[in-house]
Amino acid sequence: MESSRTYHWRLFVFLLIMTIALAMASSRMWPAPPLDMKFSYTLEEGINHLDSLGSEGVAQCLTALGADMVYPLLYASCFGLCLWLLATSCRLEDWWELLWVLPCIGAILDWGENIFLYRVLNQWPRVDRESLWWAGHFFTPAKWTTAGISLLVIVVLLICLGARKLAKR
Repeated sequence: MESSRTYHWRLFVFLLIMTIALAMASSRMWPAPPLDMKFSYTLEEGINHLDSLGSEGVAQCLTALGADMVYPLLYASCFGLCLWLLATSCRLEDWWELLWVLPCIGAILDWGENIFLYRVLNQWPRVDRESLWWAGHFFTPAKWTTAGISLLVIVVLLICLGARKLAKR
């Protein structure tokens, strides 16, 4: 069992490195900080952002958005595995092991956000106001809320694991 656990931790480290590398590489693809890096944005902020990019910037964003479709898969795998490993290491109730689903929900929300942003970018300079509204008011805040909850649970599980290790001494 220990060799399996070591393998899973090594896989987590690999996924973490890949997630960070992809985040760094994709950040260079965007002509300006993307809208989805904010917690939320208004329809006017979204329209002003697109207007400031111009047609060349919007085309660049379409390319970057295509690459951004891989990122949710990586971070959901990375943080899902982390949550599962921590929950099983803490030897908590079985339902805690299902916490790996949180980053998967975040990935689904991120993909939804990307699809709506793709619709907006693909129709620019005509603005698909409804798609921009859904991206800025639902998918982006829901994605970041899920990511925040996932990170909070990781911190709680790390504290739990640390407390158990200290109690054994």
